[in-house]
Amino acid sequence: MKKIILLTLFTLFTLVSCNQNADLQSSNSSKSPTDNKQNKEKSLQWSNLAEIEGRSAGTYCRNLREGGHTDWRLPNIDELRTLIKNCPATETDGMCRVSEKNDCISESCYSKSCKGCAKKINDFNYQIPKDGFSKLGDNEKIFLWSSSELFGKDYRGWYVSFFDGGIYTAAWIDILYVRCVR
Repeated sequence: MKKIILLTLFTLFTLVSCNQNADLQSSNSSKSPTDNKQNKEKSLQWSNLAEIEGRSAGTYCRNLREGGHTDWRLPNIDELRTLIKNCPATETDGMCRVSEKNDCISESCYSKSCKGCAKKINDFNYQIPKDGFSKLGDNEKIFLWSSSELFGKDYRGWYVSFFDGGIYTAAWIDILYVRCVR
């Protein structure tokens, strides 16, 4: 009888411990109304938002346990471009040439067309489309890391800005947001 009681207590302790770890994983990421949405164009599923230093983003995604899935990874710049709307130059196959699939992730691939589509009104104000630049509803304060490294500069990576729909680089030590993909 003692063995059954001990086994039951051990099982309960293990279940409670697992649930607390799952809650911790979920509380580490910011939630938005569009979390875990499918991107219909590419059949990609996107995780909740998390704010993170670039050099830790890949590890974060590989270790992510969310929505019953464990096969998350950090998206490349082409995958992130599928999330952009209202900015034809930086959307998939737009005039901005930054792309892994086209083997163009160096500074020479960056041009004015990569700088986004927010229209400057004056030094302090920009005109942004009412429904923004993100297909997932991320607001203008969201900048998403990609796994794409700036060619020849292993200390910088490409990211997408939903402030203007632009594509830029940042130092891997900078803190931006991440949406993992599967």
